[in-house]
Amino acid sequence: MPYSEAETKAYMNILVRTPRRMKTLASGLTDSKLKARPAKDAWSANEILAHLRCCADVWGKGIARMLDEDHPTWRHASPRGYLKKTNYLEIEFGDSLNAFASQRRALLKQLKDMPPNGWERSATLTGTTHTDQNVFRFVERMAMHEERHMDQFERTIATLPR
Repeated sequence: MPYSEAETKAYMNILVRTPRRMKTLASGLTDSKLKARPAKDAWSANEILAHLRCCADVWGKGIARMLDEDHPTWRHASPRGYLKKTNYLEIEFGDSLNAFASQRRALLKQLKDMPPNGWERSATLTGTTHTDQNVFRFVERMAMHEERHMDQFERTIATLPR
């Protein structure tokens, strides 16, 4: 396996932690507070969650295709563009977080149940400069992206009155 067990475990741990961290940090806050922006150009906690859900939708579907099909090809989809097709910004934070956590459990089960060469399963993406992708790179990108947004989420929560 070209990817170390330590690497894959670290990324999986981030994916496990994200919904739990969000729940802990948002505990006791009202939906209106979670939808409030801490500054004019900043995202609210709810907007951060909506963005992460879109990324999980888009990248999770990609992971599923790579695991289910032999080297599929599809057009790159932007999670930001996908957000416009959802109602994630209108859903109450708790309901949205529950949906995100449920989706995450399904993804983690899929990753845990995949064959040993699953990390290497790949796809070709069109409409992007990163054309050759595999499950490991998608999981890595999702985990690192979530870590950055969790830092943003923590800063946002810290601005909200309790």
